[in-house]
Amino acid sequence: MDICQIYDVSYYYCDYLYKTNLKEFVQAIYSSTDETKR
Repeated sequence: MDICQIYDVSYYYCDYLYKTNLKEFVQAIYSSTDETKR
């Protein structure tokens, strides 16, 4: 396994995590900003 393959795997893995966690991440940010506004 060379550097390029390792980079591709880590890139796609991070992209997968990003897409699956995006909705929860955005909701967490909105909830935290709502808490600070109150």
